[in-house]
Amino acid sequence: MMNAAENKGVDTTVATDSDTNTNSTTPTTDNNNTPSSNNTNNNDNNNLITNPINEGEEDVTWIFVSATSGSVAKQFQFKSDDGTTHKVVLKHHTVTGELDILLDGKELLSEVTDLTVGNWSEKFYENFPTFTVQGQSGVVKWCVGRGGWGPVPSTFGYACIINGKSVQDDMSVRASSEKGQDLKIWIPSAEITGSGVVWYRIDTKVKSTGMEVAVHRRFSDFHFLFTSIAVYFKGSHLYNALPPPPPKGLKLFQDQTDPDFIETRRQQLENFLRRLVVVPRVAELQEVYDVLGIIDSKVRETSMIFGPGSLGLTLRSQKDGGASEAVVADFKPGKDGTYGPAKQSGLIDIGDCVSKIDGESVFESGYDAIVYKLKTTDRPVLVHFLGYAPASKQASNTDDGENTAE
Repeated sequence: MMNAAENKGVDTTVATDSDTNTNSTTPTTDNNNTPSSNNTNNNDNNNLITNPINEGEEDVTWIFVSATSGSVAKQFQFKSDDGTTHKVVLKHHTVTGELDILLDGKELLSEVTDLTVGNWSEKFYENFPTFTVQGQSGVVKWCVGRGGWGPVPSTFGYACIINGKSVQDDMSVRASSEKGQDLKIWIPSAEITGSGVVWYRIDTKVKSTGMEVAVHRRFSDFHFLFTSIAVYFKGSHLYNALPPPPPKGLKLFQDQTDPDFIETRRQQLENFLRRLVVVPRVAELQEVYDVLGIIDSKVRETSMIFGPGSLGLTLRSQKDGGASEAVVADFKPGKDGTYGPAKQSGLIDIGDCVSKIDGESVFESGYDAIVYKLKTTDRPVLVHFLGYAPASKQASNTDDGENTAE
C-alpha cells in the first residue's frame, strides 16, 4: 500500500480551471510569480493562484485542472547555474491515479496513486519527489481541491519548486512559436514493408544547428503524437489551435495500401506535422522530437528500409554500455566493390546500434537473436538505428566478434 499523508494547510476553497468554466477573484500571479489583483491575463495563466502550504516555505504557485480531466500533463522549465535548460514533466490521469514525473526524460516517480476523482478519503498520496541538478534543488508537489463537490476532489493542483521558488509551467508563460519555425519538415515518401505495414519517412532539418534526421513512422504514431501533445493543452485556449491528424478511415471500405490512398495520406501527414509544430509551445515538448527522431542534442534515431540482398553492414556484439547488443562496425562492399544501401544513404554511421526491426524493439534481444531476425524477416524490412554524435560515441568494452547481416 502506498504511503499517504493528510493534505494539511492547503486552501482548497479557491480553485479555478477553464475546463470547469468557473471564475475566481483570487489574486493571480504574473510571470515573476508576484501576486497581482488584476484578474485579466494575456499570458494564458488564468488558472494560477498563489496558495500557502503551511510547511515553513514560501507561497506555492499551483496550476489547477478539473478532477474529471482524465489525462493531463504539465511541463516546467528552469535553468541551472551554467545556463543549461532543464525540463520537469508531470503526467497524471485523474481517473486512474497514474502519476509519472520525469526530469530531463529520466524517471523521478512512476506510481498508480489514490489521486483520483473518486477518492472520498481526506488522505492522499504525497510522496513528493525531490531532486538536485547542477546546483539547483527542486521538488514537485500536488494538492487536492474540493470546491463544492462534497468530499470528492473537484480539482488537482500541481507545482514545481526550484530553490524555494515556484516555476510556472509552459502553459503559463508567453506563447511563442519560434522553436517550431526552426524545424523544416518533409515526408518525402512512403513504403510498404514485407509485413504489409505502410511506413512514412519523416525528414527534419533543424535550421539553427544544421542537424538533419530521417526516420520512418507508421500512421498510428501520428495519432499517438497528437494525443500526447493535447494533454498539455487542456484548459488552454490554444487547445483548439492544435490541428487534428488525418482521419483513420475504415480498412473494410478502403484499400489502405492503394498507391493513391497512400499518397493522399502522405500529403495530409506532412501538412499536419508542419501545422502542429508552429502552434505556440508545441515545439517545447519532447514528444515532438521523439517522433522526429531527435532524442536529444547528442542522440538521434534514424531508419532505413532494406530490400532483397545484403544490408551492406558488418555488425559487432556489444554487451555493455549500449542501447542494444548489435552495433554497426563497418560497411561492407559487394563483390563489385560497390557499397550497399546503408553506406550510400548517408544516414547510418559506424557506432550506431540497431534499435528496432520491422517496428519492434530489440533492446531486450541478444546479439544472435538480432542478427537472426535481420536475416529472416520478410523483405522489404525496416530497421531503426540509434546514433550518437561523434563526441558521444565510445568504444565498447566487450567485442564478441562480427557478423555480416545478410
